[in-house]
This record gives sequence, structure tokens and C-alpha cells, in this order.
Amino acid sequence: MGILDRIKAKIEWAQAANVVSEEAALVARLDADPNDRQALVRLAELITQPVPEAIADPLTAAQQPATAAGQRRTALWALAEEYAGNPHAWAPLIELARLLVEDDEDAATRRLATACDRDPSGQALAQSIEMLRDRGLAHQAVSLGVAKWVPATHPYETGRQLVLAAVEAQDGLKARELVSRLGDAYPDVDEVARLERLADDVVEPHTGTIPIVRSAPSTASAAEPASIPPRSATGPAGAAHATPSAPTPDLAARPPKKAARGERVVRAQDAGSREPGR
Repeated sequence: MGILDRIKAKIEWAQAANVVSEEAALVARLDADPNDRQALVRLAELITQPVPEAIADPLTAAQQPATAAGQRRTALWALAEEYAGNPHAWAPLIELARLLVEDDEDAATRRLATACDRDPSGQALAQSIEMLRDRGLAHQAVSLGVAKWVPATHPYETGRQLVLAAVEAQDGLKARELVSRLGDAYPDVDEVARLERLADDVVEPHTGTIPIVRSAPSTASAAEPASIPPRSATGPAGAAHATPSAPTPDLAARPPKKAARGERVVRAQDAGSREPGR
């Protein structure tokens, strides 16, 4: 017995007792507009009120007694899942995300994205961003909004919620970009100027200049140990396969070249002519 079957059972009981059933009116409203959140929440409250003993309560049967708040949460969850099956329903998906976000943030975000895809008007996106902001998830709200926002077709409120989310996320650059796009789409809205001031006042964390460290020029002695032979002028620095150049002979260390025989005779005669007494 599903949640809607239980509601219908209550409606039938009320009709048999000639009692005007508020549940019947709420169900009719949701059938006409599955995005009527007020009707959804009120219906969840009504079905958790005490019921006649003849009607079995599938929410509490074979379970330990629960608190009234827990019963309302369970009823709202069941109703939201029932109506979320309508391809035109986006409000029930937002309600499911609201119930999920504290325990499963990723699952909640996926439902919000689906809700925004189902609603081209931008209302679902505005409500989704506001819900995430209320939960302190401004960064997630900015990510969702940047992906889904269409300034040309979405209402001003959607862009306003997105700018406020960027401000709360301390993302000044993104906030200024978004408020500029919002001003282009709605040039006649005076509040844009206030949003611009909010964006300009954002102090982003971790700002400041990054010092540039330049290494000091290295000397030849520091760059190359004395034990390493000089590199080849034509080969790459430090290349293991470079062919060392042939050593240059030291001219000063060469032995004197022997004189030719004729040269020795001339030198001997010249030396004899310089001997004293001759």
C-alpha cells in the first residue's frame, strides 16, 4: 500500500462519513500542478495526523513508534518521490534534495540539476540556489548556477540568487562577472548597482603577490668541479657520448730539435773563431 493509496483510503473514509476532506482538495491541486510545494507540504502534514483505527498506516506499521517530525519527514519523502515521477515536476525533486542534502550532498545536487533541466523558466534554479545557500553550500550553489543559468530567459531573481551565492562563496571574480551579465540582461533594475557594490567588496582569501626568486649567476668553478675535464666546445653540455677533443701538445715541453749535420759544422767553426788567443 503506497502513500497515495493510503491518502485515497482516507479520502474514501471521509466521503463515507460525509466529511469534507482537505486531502482530496490537495490531491486535486497536485494533480493539476505537481510543482505546488505548499500543497505537497500540507498534504504530508495531514496524512501523519491520527487516522481511524480501521485504516492501516503503512508508514508506521511493524515499526517502532516515531516522533511526529520523523513521521512528517517520511510522509513528505514518500509524496515527493511519488510526484517526482511526473516529467513536468521539478518542485518535488527540490523537496527530495532538501531532505537529502545533510546526509548525501551529491545525491541532492543531482536531483537539483534534474529539477533545473525540467524547468526552462528558471524558477527551479532560483529555488535550488536559495536552498543550497540556506544550507551553507554557497560553492555548490555557484557551480549549479553557472552550469544552468540563462540570463536572456531566466527571471531577474535567478541571477540575483546566483550573484549572492558567489558573494557568500567569497569568489569576487565570479561575482563581478555574474553581476555584469545580470546588468546586461536587466539594465533597468536599480538593485544591480547594490549587487555590484557587494561584489566589489568581496575580499578573496589567499590574495597577494607571489615573490619571484631569481637564482644568482653561477661561476665556472662552481658549475664544474675541478675533477671533471672541460666540456667539448661543440658537444652538448655533460653529454656522455661526446668525443673528447685531441689534447693540444705543449710546445714548451718538447725536446730541442737536433740540428742538421751541416748546421753543426757551421756552429763549430763559429765557436772556434770566438775562442780567445786564436
